[in-house]
Amino acid sequence: MRQVTFWRPHDYAVRLQVENPDVVVERNLIVDAVNTGSDFLYLTGIPSEWLPTGASIASGLGASGIRENWSFHADSAANANPLSHFSFLCPYG
Repeated sequence: MRQVTFWRPHDYAVRLQVENPDVVVERNLIVDAVNTGSDFLYLTGIPSEWLPTGASIASGLGASGIRENWSFHADSAANANPLSHFSFLCPYG
């Protein structure tokens, strides 16, 4: 995915649960990702406070294909919080 604009995406603009070296997320613009509360664990469907939504890009560790993306939140508190822009997911739950 290259050069895509996401305007007010719900939960996340991009969520990569499992990393794949062939997936590229590059030069995208994400504006005002909407925090809808805790997200659900993909194996159980149970909401978890460890999965907050509202991040522009959420991915597993080692996401080498994520590069040169831009994220902005109109709310100054959300914009100042790095986790509102990019967060990392634990691959085992």
